[in-house]
Amino acid sequence: MKTDFLKSLGLEQDAIDAIMAENGKDINSAKADLESQKARVKELEKSISEKDDELKTLKTRADKADELQKLYDTLKSEKEESDATYKAEVNGLKKTHQIETGLRDAKVRNVKAVLPFIDIDKITMSESGLTGLDEQITALKKADTTSFLFEPDEAPNPRGLKPQPTSPNDKPKNSAPVSFREAVEAALTNQKGDN
Repeated sequence: MKTDFLKSLGLEQDAIDAIMAENGKDINSAKADLESQKARVKELEKSISEKDDELKTLKTRADKADELQKLYDTLKSEKEESDATYKAEVNGLKKTHQIETGLRDAKVRNVKAVLPFIDIDKITMSESGLTGLDEQITALKKADTTSFLFEPDEAPNPRGLKPQPTSPNDKPKNSAPVSFREAVEAALTNQKGDN
């Protein structure tokens, strides 16, 4: 979100600063979550690498003793379990990240506020992207109870009075009078011109 966009909406600087500060908090929070998830992935990769090394070492010795064969089988099953857990966790992290990215692309005001409305089980992840998220986002944007969670697609078109010029030189040509005095003077001038 850019400051110029908020200024174009006519917001005061205090409001703009508050919005930008809140937006910055959300971004920093998301970055911290991502770094935490990256650290967890590295830990899991290191653990799997260590298990692989242990398996290789034990495999060479397993041919010589039944005890080592049993230990090898135990470590192998542990590795398979940790591989499955690792893959499930990594896929979950990828899916969550893609959902959050999709929500940001949909101009959501606050990702954490919208996530509880998303049914993650109805979203599938493939190489081409996510399936099922766009439908849920569209439904949330149309619903009266959740539409406020998204930025409007277009800039608002305020209706009402036109703003007054800031100085007499700024007054546009052929414009209607903006003060009572100018309205009276214009009316008198028009009466003289009609006679």
